[in-house]
Amino acid sequence: MTLEQLVYYLKGSLTVQADSLYPERFLTVCMKRNLDIRDIRQLGERRLCMEMSIPAFRKIRPVCRRTRTRLTILKRRGLPFLLQRLRHRKFAFLGLLAAVLFLWYTTCHIMGITVIGNQRINTETVLEHLARSGVSMGKSTAGIDSDQIRNRMMRDLDQLAWVGINVSGSRIYVEIVERLEKPAAPDFSQPCHLIASKDGEILSIEAREGQTMVSVGSGVVAGDLLVSGLMDTDTGGFRTVHAWGDVYARTYYEKTEEYPLTFTEILETGEEKTRYSLKILNRTLPLFWGKIPYAQYSETTETAEYRLPLERLPSLWITKTVYREKYEQERTRQVSEALETARKELFDALLETVPPEAEILDRELTHTLTEQGAVLATARVVCKENIAEKSAVETEISIDKTAVLDYDRQKRI
Repeated sequence: MTLEQLVYYLKGSLTVQADSLYPERFLTVCMKRNLDIRDIRQLGERRLCMEMSIPAFRKIRPVCRRTRTRLTILKRRGLPFLLQRLRHRKFAFLGLLAAVLFLWYTTCHIMGITVIGNQRINTETVLEHLARSGVSMGKSTAGIDSDQIRNRMMRDLDQLAWVGINVSGSRIYVEIVERLEKPAAPDFSQPCHLIASKDGEILSIEAREGQTMVSVGSGVVAGDLLVSGLMDTDTGGFRTVHAWGDVYARTYYEKTEEYPLTFTEILETGEEKTRYSLKILNRTLPLFWGKIPYAQYSETTETAEYRLPLERLPSLWITKTVYREKYEQERTRQVSEALETARKELFDALLETVPPEAEILDRELTHTLTEQGAVLATARVVCKENIAEKSAVETEISIDKTAVLDYDRQKRI
C-alpha cells in the first residue's frame, strides 16, 4: 500500500457510477470546482466510473443537477465506513481497539533479541548482561544507547573482542566477536618438577630439561617424581631448572557393575499425549487443560520459534511436549544378553572419563557369576597418555638431593 492509498483509506473514499447526457461537461465542472476525483473510467457513451473522497461527494449534488447527472454509489471503503459499521458492535470495536493497542505496544517495545557469532560465550550470559543495561524483552526501544551498552559489555566480559548492537524496528540484533585465546607460554624462570598425575607403566620418556628419575617399564603411582628440577653442577653443588617434557605411560580405566539376570524392565505401551504451550514476551501460556493421564511416562520437549515478516511483531515460541506411557515388566535374560548390555553401558561410561588426547590401546571385559544370580562385569580401557604434571620445587615436592646424585652417577656408569 502506497502513502497515497493509505491517506485515502484513512479519509474514506467512494466508488461511484455517473450516468449523464453530457459526461464531458460533468467532468469539466468537477475540475473547475476542484473536486477530489480520480481513477476515471468510461463504461459507455454516457456512463463513467470514478473514485471520489467523502468531502467531494458532499459538494457534487449541485453539479449533478446542473449537468443532469445521476450518481450511484457502487462501493464504500475506508476507515470512516468501518467505524460506522462497528458503531453498534461493541465487542468488534473493543477487538479493533485491542489490536491497535497491541500494534502500538509492539512498535515501541523490544519484541525479540537475536544473538549471533557467539561460540564460547553462552547466549544466556549475553542476555543477562544486556538486561543489566536495560535491554530485555518488553522494554521500551526509546533511549537505547548502543555505544554505552557496548562499552559496558566489553568491560564486563573479558572474552569479548567486539560487540555490535543494531536496532531494527522492535528487534535487537547483537553480533558477537570473541577474543582469540592464546596458549599460555610456559614460564621457564620458575623451577619445577614433573610428577605423575596418575598411576601407570612408563612407556617412553621425552625429557627436554631436568633430571630423569624413572626408566621405561617401571611402574609409578600418582605423585611420584618423574623428572626432577634439581640438577648437579660440575663444582658439586646443585642448580634448579624448569623441568619440562613428556612422559607417556600405559594407564588403565576400570568400571564394575552388577547386572542381575532377573530384572524389571520399563517398556512403552505405545500410548502418548501431546501438549502445546505458547510463549510470548517471557510469558508462557499453556494450551491444554487437565493432568497427564499416565502414572509412569517419559517426556520429550521441542521448542520452535515462529517469526512474522514484520520486525515490529514479537516472536512466538511454541513448545511441543510428548508424554509416552510406560509400564514395568519382570524379565529374565541370558548371561550373553547381560554381557552385551554391560559392554555397551560400561564402555560408554568409561570413554566419557578418558581424556580426548589419550590413545586407546585395548579394551577388555571380564565377568563373574555371583551367588545371587547376577553377572558382575568389569570393563577396562588401556590407554597411552602423557602423565607428566608440573609441580613447583619450593612448595610441593621435597626430595633427597643425595638420592638425585646417586641416581645420576649410576646412569653415568
